[in-house]
Amino acid sequence: MENKGRLNGTCNLSSCKSGLPATWWNHGSMNHYCEPCAKMLNADPYNKRDAIRLFGHDLCTKVTNP
Repeated sequence: MENKGRLNGTCNLSSCKSGLPATWWNHGSMNHYCEPCAKMLNADPYNKRDAIRLFGHDLCTKVTNP
């Protein structure tokens, strides 16, 4: 898909079925995800630990000013 992983495009997670726009930035993959997938990625204990160590915040953050 041409808009996969782009802001307001399709969520970058292949298994996503939400149909919601990708409005969350993943600082690891450097792609955009929909809110449910971003929150799921943030809730993963390994992602959380590594994101705090590497970035100082959650792996995925909401895009507020595109």
